[in-house]
Amino acid sequence: MRLDFCINRRADTGAGLGLNTIFRIWGDSTYQTPRKEITPGTIYFVYTTQGLGQIRCDGQSFEVGKNQYLFLQARESFGYGCLGESWHFWWFEFLRPQSPFALDEVQTAAVNDFQLSLWEQCLLYAKQDRWDVSDALLAAGFRMLDHAAEQRGKPVNAAQLLSAERYIRANLESVTVASLCEHVGLKERTLRNLFYRTCRCSPKQRIMTIRLERAAELLAGTTLHLYEIAETLGFSSQFHFSRCFREHYGMSPTRYRKIVPEG
Repeated sequence: MRLDFCINRRADTGAGLGLNTIFRIWGDSTYQTPRKEITPGTIYFVYTTQGLGQIRCDGQSFEVGKNQYLFLQARESFGYGCLGESWHFWWFEFLRPQSPFALDEVQTAAVNDFQLSLWEQCLLYAKQDRWDVSDALLAAGFRMLDHAAEQRGKPVNAAQLLSAERYIRANLESVTVASLCEHVGLKERTLRNLFYRTCRCSPKQRIMTIRLERAAELLAGTTLHLYEIAETLGFSSQFHFSRCFREHYGMSPTRYRKIVPEG
């Protein structure tokens, strides 16, 4: 096996992703790291260009083959190694995600030569102690991966989002993130990543937005008391409803009802 790498041992500057470690590894059948030291708060990104690797993290096991990648964050146990004849891969360690990466999910995306060259340049600039440039290049590469995943999953994502929106609107009094996950058949983390990627907000935030939009309709089009609207839309109290409404619309429900014409 052979490897190329660069590690930044200086204090985190607080900029960008906080990239501090880059490895490019051409592993053979003997390549094994049974126990890797865990750095608290670090996010790990691995992309396989050839062969197959296995990563063991906090009781979970992931197999990452050619054109597959994985983001993860280890807390208790961490190890990895080659499965089969070879495992060639890129490995990055950083501190701050700038977009909603899906952790602990193996994803597939065949990167092109340009994307691979970005990672090569990341390593080159890191060796010149230009970690700021490496950080920016890695962030650009991540955006390309996000875009590829978004394009690949558009038909499925659209159907799941439509189903989620319909469920929220039909169950405003009782909907929760847990019940929404059960309805669309996704884990909470997967649903959250889907919402962030497509709506730029969390499922919880989307539920609240839809509740408040419906509240505005009821204020303008009905004579329901505030406590009735709060009850109908699943707010814990009239006070809770009024506070959320003011934060969203910049005025109280009572004032909104006075200045917004019916219909």
